[in-house]
Amino acid sequence: MYDRIQVAGIRPWHFADWPLRPAKPDEPTVPVDARLPAAQTTLAVSELDGATVLDVTDVAHYLAGHSARLSQFDLITTVTAPFDRMFVEYPCVGPYRERHGIRGVGVLVEQVEFEDEFADDPDPPRWGLSLTHVFESRKGDFCGPVGVLRLFIGPDGKLLREAPRGRANGGVKFVRQVPNWIDESGEDAYTEELVAGLWELSIPVLFALSLMHCRNVTAEQVEPGEKISRAHLRRHGSPLTRYLVLKIEPMRTVLDDATRSGGGDLGQAIHMCRGHFKSYGPEAPLFGRFTGQWWWHSHQRGQADHGVVTKDYAIALDGPGAPYRTAAEIPPAQRANKTSDPDAYGRGHVAHAHVQNVVAAALHSAGVAPCSPKSGEPPYDIGCIDRHGIFWVIEIKSMTAENAESQLRAALGQVLRYRQAMLRLQPRVRAAIVTECAAPDATWDDLFAAEGITFAWLGHLDNFVEATIQSSPK
Repeated sequence: MYDRIQVAGIRPWHFADWPLRPAKPDEPTVPVDARLPAAQTTLAVSELDGATVLDVTDVAHYLAGHSARLSQFDLITTVTAPFDRMFVEYPCVGPYRERHGIRGVGVLVEQVEFEDEFADDPDPPRWGLSLTHVFESRKGDFCGPVGVLRLFIGPDGKLLREAPRGRANGGVKFVRQVPNWIDESGEDAYTEELVAGLWELSIPVLFALSLMHCRNVTAEQVEPGEKISRAHLRRHGSPLTRYLVLKIEPMRTVLDDATRSGGGDLGQAIHMCRGHFKSYGPEAPLFGRFTGQWWWHSHQRGQADHGVVTKDYAIALDGPGAPYRTAAEIPPAQRANKTSDPDAYGRGHVAHAHVQNVVAAALHSAGVAPCSPKSGEPPYDIGCIDRHGIFWVIEIKSMTAENAESQLRAALGQVLRYRQAMLRLQPRVRAAIVTECAAPDATWDDLFAAEGITFAWLGHLDNFVEATIQSSPK
């Protein structure tokens, strides 16, 4: 949508574009000769320059399939954006298409800091979001905005609300329309209809922002094909834009489990948050002037030559690995056919997933970004690049006293093979094995040391992270 807007431009909104008003037998229709509102200004395409483009098609389809069971109040949790300016786009599918009659929506999302605007308010909002909607009313025909929706964000990173489950605080600054049918007090039916429509079309965007704080949701970089991008450059003077696609597939199980009972626990399910609070006192205020407790969305530390890192949503463009995919800590629906691997089913599967996620979280807390295999790489459980630029392949194993010998033998063979495969792709690779419990005897420590493999278990992860992942280069 972003690239098509760059070519087609954006025209001013007109009453006939949106909202959809299907004819109803018991309601009067707008007279044919009525003078209908039309916006006098539009969003300049140049206003989108520099915005990070995010495609949330996956989110739109999820909402369309679950709209009957979900409440908008449960959907939206932490909405601090990972980028200062974003252009978030999605197709109108299912009930969104039926209710609004448009093909798609693009929303320019900007983070806004309020300084002097609410100086007289005893408890002024510190920052918020500005949402500017562009409608694709028909294929290739873009219009908007009707107005700019502003939403206030509290110190906890959530929308400020009139009540815990009430409407979000903020408002709409409508663009000038002729003739003006807008009642700035918002008390007439027409204005309420526009405000309600803008709010509903913002839900996929706000839901996407909430999901971006979940560990098992990824934003994947999409590189347009070279040939098609060159063709676009020849025709229109610019190449196709790189953009992010929000992938919620790993999160679907969690969301579906939370909504089976009617959606009441969805907010808790979403709030698997990476962010954290920071407290600022008078001796070291935030931005030199703000004190108190503030929400801070996480960031990853690392070296730029290992890929592009944008806040907490790392997209390794050139290096190994893909954004870490959280393992589902629930048993599969049925035992895998013809397998004796205890990590593939039942208790072992759950324990393996738990250990894997704990190791990934420990690496993340230490400032090392965990990753999962991408296409062409061996199926290691976790990978990471340490502060010396060495790539680690980490094999995870569940383990009990009864199966310790077989599990350690399996882990040894797997991690040696993965290390060998990764050495074809990376100049320096090290290997590690992390298990659910300690090895049964010291001979395993001797064997791992002889093979150049680092061994740890769940009870000694701190030592593993500090002494291994941040160790001296070898």
